[in-house]
Amino acid sequence: MPLAWESDLTVNICILSVLFFEAVLHGGLIPVNTQYQRLFASAPISLTLLDEKGRTVLSSPGTRPISRSVWKRLNTDIQQPLLRDRDTQFHAVPIRGGMAVWQEDLSQINRLRREIQDMQTRLEAANALLREEGEVKKRLLAAQTNQALFEQLDWDMERRITSLANLIETLPEAERPGNLTAYITLCLCHIKRRCNLFFLARQGELLPGDELGMYLDELAELGRYGGLKTLLRCGQIGALEIRSAALCYDFAFETISWTLREEASPLMGYLEIEGSQLAFRFLPGGDPGHWQFSRELRSAVAALGGQIVCKDLDDAFGICLTIPLGGESCG
Repeated sequence: MPLAWESDLTVNICILSVLFFEAVLHGGLIPVNTQYQRLFASAPISLTLLDEKGRTVLSSPGTRPISRSVWKRLNTDIQQPLLRDRDTQFHAVPIRGGMAVWQEDLSQINRLRREIQDMQTRLEAANALLREEGEVKKRLLAAQTNQALFEQLDWDMERRITSLANLIETLPEAERPGNLTAYITLCLCHIKRRCNLFFLARQGELLPGDELGMYLDELAELGRYGGLKTLLRCGQIGALEIRSAALCYDFAFETISWTLREEASPLMGYLEIEGSQLAFRFLPGGDPGHWQFSRELRSAVAALGGQIVCKDLDDAFGICLTIPLGGESCG
């Protein structure tokens, strides 16, 4: 070769070495990457190789070209993904001589996000509907409870109110209207306090012994207006269950009413705790043997395991109500 004859030995050796390595590379004796185009054509992601000036060297088929402005923004902070539009996000890593950029398709993620938001909206609407339905049911239940409560109250007070109405009708023709007026006032007081005890029972509260004593003093004071000489006292008792307190109050009312009608004055009463029982004793000024307590009171006392006993004490008579102590707190 004329070039070889006219060159020195070093040039010849370099040229022969280059030709030798080229032949080895093409012969496959040294593994090299020569199928970049086929690699990018088969890449499942939208991959692009850019040189140092932002020019595209290799790109996957169908990949949208990367503009100059996008390349500059990627160069500014290559670690942070860049959102091209709602459904496309760029990721880049530096390589020798440029950078590798791939595009992530966010359309499926956005679709799932929209479906989740739609589902959340429907769930919120369903929850709002359930809350509204719950409020409606709660109001309906409250109305039904109130109706049942007042029906029970009406049933409980019907007998007393009917008896009171009959007394009021006979008041103009009464021989002693003062005594009858006092008795009517006593009945009104009893109805008022029984309503109060009725609602306290529905609230599950206890009645302090001092408050029960105040109720009994009120009955005694009204009895005095009718000419009855009476004295009621309460011992050291704590809070009582409403049922027990109501029985003591009804027992005192019926006893004072009978004494007032029969003019069996004087009347003395004492409420105390004896062991495991609540005892309420009366000493009337007449014989109560021919008089009976109401069936409602006797049934209520029997339901609590108590009893009402009339005793002949030689020169006096006694009436005693005993009720076993249940959940009352004694003091």
